[in-house]
Amino acid sequence: MKSEMSERGAFVPYPTNRVVGTIQTAPEAQAAIQALLQAGFERDGMDVLHGEADVQRLDPTGTGHGFFAQFQRALVRTAASAEEYGHLKHHVEDVRAGRFVVMVRVKSADQRHRAADILTSHGGTSVGFFGRWAWESLQSDEQAPDPAPGRTYESRIDGAPLRVQYHSSTAASISTGVDAGGATLQATVTPVRTGVAMLSWRDGNNGLTVSVHDYENRTAYAVVPDDAAGARHAVGTVRRIG
Repeated sequence: MKSEMSERGAFVPYPTNRVVGTIQTAPEAQAAIQALLQAGFERDGMDVLHGEADVQRLDPTGTGHGFFAQFQRALVRTAASAEEYGHLKHHVEDVRAGRFVVMVRVKSADQRHRAADILTSHGGTSVGFFGRWAWESLQSDEQAPDPAPGRTYESRIDGAPLRVQYHSSTAASISTGVDAGGATLQATVTPVRTGVAMLSWRDGNNGLTVSVHDYENRTAYAVVPDDAAGARHAVGTVRRIG
C-alpha cells in the first residue's frame, strides 16, 4: 500500500492538496486503496501511514529531520488555523494508536469529493481536505462519528443534567443545570480515540471537573469537586440530543 512518499525515514510535510482520513483496520484501508485505484486515482499520489515508524515520518516537531523540517513544522503551528492544526495533531495520534491514516492527492474539486466518498464508504473518519493553510471537512453531519462540531449532547451523572455543545474538535460549551436554566461554561476537549473525548472545565468556584464521554457506549465518567473528599469519581450516561 506504500507509495513513493512512503520510503522509510522520508519526512511527511504538510499534506497540501490532499484528502486525508483515518481508517480503523488494515482490510478496510486496503479495500479503500483498491477502490481509489479503480476510480482513477494515481498510486504515487496515495500514502498510508501506520505504526511507530510512520509517526517518526510525520515527526510533529520536525526535530528528527533537520532544520528545514523543524522550520516547516513551526510554520504550520503559526500559520495554520487552530482547527486545522488540531486535525493534523489528531491524525498523528491516530497513527500512534495503530490506526491507518490515508492521504490522497487530488487535482480538482470533483476528485476531492470522490476521494472523500470512497474513504467514508470504507469506514473513514475525520475525512477532510488540506488546502494551502486551510482545512475543509468532507463528511456530512450524518456521516461524522460522535462527537462532532455543531452537535449537542446531554449527560447525566448523579441524576444531574449536563448539556455539551461542540464547537470544534478542541472546544465545547457546557451548560449546567439545564432543567432549571444553569450556567454556561467553556470546556477544553481532548480527543481520546474515535467516539471518546475528554472534557475539562472550571465552575464558578474555580473547581475543576474532568469528564470522559464514551459516545459509542453512551457512558460518561467524571472526576467532580467534592467539599468533603476534595474530588470523587462518578459514572453516568451520555446521549446525542441535537
